[in-house]
Amino acid sequence: MNFRLLRIRFAAITSLAGMLSGGALISTASEANYVLPDPLLKIVFAGGREALFVYEPESKGLYKPRQLLHRFPPNSWIGDIAIRGDDLYIATHTAIYLLEGAVTKRAGLQAKRLLWGMPPLAYFEEHQGFHGLILGPEGDLYISFGDNLVGYGDFKRADHWGHWTFLHQEKRTPFTGAGGVLRMSPDGGNLDVLARGFRNPCGLVFDSQWDLFSNDNDHESIPSEYVPGRLLYIAPLADFSWPRGWLLEKQPWRAELLDTLNPNLGRYVPSGQCYYDDTFLPEELRDDLLVAEWGKGVVPRYPLRPWGAGFKADELPFLICTNKVRPVGIAVGRGGRIFVATLYMVANEASPVARSDIVMITRADDSPDAPFDAYEETRADERKLVSELANPSWQRRYRAHLELVRRIRSTHKPLLKEVSPDAHGIWLAAAQGQHGWVAALAKSGDAKIRVQAIRALTRFGNSPADYDIFTKALAGLIGLYLWFENFPRPVVKALASSQDTFVRQTACQLLAVKSSLAELEAMADSIGASNRLAAVVALGMRLTVPRATLPLPDECPLDASSFNPRPRYDGGTEDLREHGRIGAFTIAAYWAKKTKSEEEQKMFNCLARRLNDADERVAKQSAYYLRLLADPSTDAAAARLLKITNAPVVLPIKSAVVATSTELPAAYRNTDWAAEAAVGNADHGRVLFEKLGCIKCHAAAAGDAGGGGPSLANAGARFSVAYLAESILVPNKEVSPNFRGTELTLSDGEGASGLVVGETAEQLELLLINGTRRTFKKQVITTRRVQQLSPMPEGLVKDSVELRDLLAFLISPAQGTMK
Repeated sequence: MNFRLLRIRFAAITSLAGMLSGGALISTASEANYVLPDPLLKIVFAGGREALFVYEPESKGLYKPRQLLHRFPPNSWIGDIAIRGDDLYIATHTAIYLLEGAVTKRAGLQAKRLLWGMPPLAYFEEHQGFHGLILGPEGDLYISFGDNLVGYGDFKRADHWGHWTFLHQEKRTPFTGAGGVLRMSPDGGNLDVLARGFRNPCGLVFDSQWDLFSNDNDHESIPSEYVPGRLLYIAPLADFSWPRGWLLEKQPWRAELLDTLNPNLGRYVPSGQCYYDDTFLPEELRDDLLVAEWGKGVVPRYPLRPWGAGFKADELPFLICTNKVRPVGIAVGRGGRIFVATLYMVANEASPVARSDIVMITRADDSPDAPFDAYEETRADERKLVSELANPSWQRRYRAHLELVRRIRSTHKPLLKEVSPDAHGIWLAAAQGQHGWVAALAKSGDAKIRVQAIRALTRFGNSPADYDIFTKALAGLIGLYLWFENFPRPVVKALASSQDTFVRQTACQLLAVKSSLAELEAMADSIGASNRLAAVVALGMRLTVPRATLPLPDECPLDASSFNPRPRYDGGTEDLREHGRIGAFTIAAYWAKKTKSEEEQKMFNCLARRLNDADERVAKQSAYYLRLLADPSTDAAAARLLKITNAPVVLPIKSAVVATSTELPAAYRNTDWAAEAAVGNADHGRVLFEKLGCIKCHAAAAGDAGGGGPSLANAGARFSVAYLAESILVPNKEVSPNFRGTELTLSDGEGASGLVVGETAEQLELLLINGTRRTFKKQVITTRRVQQLSPMPEGLVKDSVELRDLLAFLISPAQGTMK
């Protein structure tokens, strides 16, 4: 859940459930639940799910009691809102809606569905889907969405793809991918895929130079591959590789992986995200990203610093929540103050209803009524709006820019006679058709001006015939990809070997899509290893990465069993199968069934030859792509190069007993387990973690392989000790929706139950209660049912001393313990 405070007149328009008595604004929250390390700051308590509320500012004070604007169907998660003129755009997990006039109207509002069609998971639909929503420099909506497949595929050769049709206005756009970021015109008429390869990106923000950032939730059940989480700079065309890869630091030989802002985030469950570049709070916060990190109950900040074509950022503390308080949303408003939305939650839930706070973070010397200079942007004249573009506050510049772009695009004619050659003026000029002036700036000696001009020319589709200006930066490569059939091959081939991961990946994508096969074959057989590596990446992309918005051939097998094809929207239920095929597949399954073209066979043969390349990195990159195809002629050789071996034999946990209890045994009640763990023997707990069989399913540290169960890395900072004790003794007390058991009935009458840890169109793999795994052919499964029970056994801990020491071990690596 997230919210934005973007309209200067409105200090709070929020999607929070707002569990405040009678809708009053005064919260019963305790200041002890929040810690600000900076003594110059203080907290003011200003305080959803399917409900959208507005808090009007008081003339003398903070806010009036909330007013309900609109209520969506039950269990609709509102991830974000965006404000354009007097209109509100809302992202729920199933659709993007428009509430026309909702900034000023308080009654008679109707939700108009602008974008939908993504099928949710059948058993766990709320946590993925649409999340972030923000307006960009050209006035379009940018939308993030998560991967609704999550655990699908054979993670021994990690790969899966979803396919469905996005519906917008009267148009249909087929999509193939996992999580991603979309760009859509405000009327819903035009839709583009901006970036792919995300697991579950939530926050979505622009900085003051229109650089786009998001975050990505890690995959805790396989921590050795997909932990830590990710903080990401999003360039157009970027592919962040989930589930095929995660961090370059984990596989430094992979030439197609992108850098992240910080590879040391640990277990990471980010939700809302904002960018701060205002003058009200201390100078050190300028040009920072701030992320509401649900998992650890903190809001860290990340000072941005350029790093090649991307960015890097250290993690610094900003807000620390205690007593089961977890931040879920963050925004900037009311003259540069920061607002944080929090929920009181012990652990993850499918669709929680929880007490919540809205917290305003301000200066220690701020007045009680938090004054701010407001104006009506939709009523202001152009002179006022242009003057706002020079304001030191990014939020004020951003709002004025969006209002000017809205007016230009609404009237379809020039509005401004003069603009400045900066991050605002260049985009405004391009929007009103001054392409010659912008093209001249694309040759500027100032890198910031040049990049903005190239981006604006690329976005508005009026690129000059002289494509030499598009070889100077990452933005230029993107322009070459989108607008030119011909391109300067020697330059692009050189950039495909760049040390900069964003430049390298984009150049390889350009080669993959626009080079002839003969060109790529010649590169793959050339003398230089860097050229051969670039060719292998381009060939691998062309052969194994489906184009995002092209229809899938009918021969591609789609498994729709994990999807709910009939989501509920505002206005009713709709069967998505009526609009096109939906389902999941792996490239290996598609390769096995498809009729190979002559070109595909040649690409395959070229990659196969490179398995014997003298350069180890070229050989391994070829092996990586061939491994995805699971072709019998190359699979064993590819596995040897990648040092992939059969999984070790796992001995069953002999004392595993199916969990049936839902309450703590009497002997363990009325005990302060936090106090007990504090005096426990962590070394003995470490021995127990292995002896009792916990290690077969759970990772205890970020680098552990894990066995498919929830990660316990940094557990003391993420969960209360009481919750950990309950989870060990009574696994069914609180069951995370990601880790519910699945019950199977087989054609021979046999039954089986466990945690699904792998699935393809042909088979399903369960982690059984005794810690072993078993694979079932789908053709012998007659029924399949997700249980409300945990697949974890109970009764492993024999007495309170064992529990005390095990808890001491689980909280020992953490920097702090949630009380």
